[in-house]
Amino acid sequence: MPKTQTEKAIAYLNDGFMCSEAVIAPYAEEFGLSKDVVLKISSGFAGGMAQALTCGAVSGAFMVIGLRHGAGVSKDQGSRNFCFQLVKEFSQRFEKRRGTIECRKILGMNDINPDNPEDMNRLRTTGICEGVVRDASDILEELLFENKVEGK
Repeated sequence: MPKTQTEKAIAYLNDGFMCSEAVIAPYAEEFGLSKDVVLKISSGFAGGMAQALTCGAVSGAFMVIGLRHGAGVSKDQGSRNFCFQLVKEFSQRFEKRRGTIECRKILGMNDINPDNPEDMNRLRTTGICEGVVRDASDILEELLFENKVEGK
């Protein structure tokens, strides 16, 4: 039985990739991109942009939405507006599940230093990131299915 994009994202996370990388990587082939390029592009968004800001799983989802529905030319305001609409819709759905899109708040990082690898490894073992990646990937799959446009 074929894996869903969410199952693939969890597999990437369990292989040691970060949240942003795990969410976008399953879509690489669909957009004719190498996994290596997609993983490198998304790396800077992990860990809330390495500052516990916007959740990396959310950023990964935004990148996929942009790949599917974003503007490919500068004057394509219609695509840009539609992309922004989907990003806002994604954010609302994610916030409904997690209360926020901010990494620090989602993970309760009061005593965790994002610059400390030991803290980040400890955080990974809690399973919180897996749940966040699962939620982001599920919402992304739903949103993309609901807004399937021929040729995209």
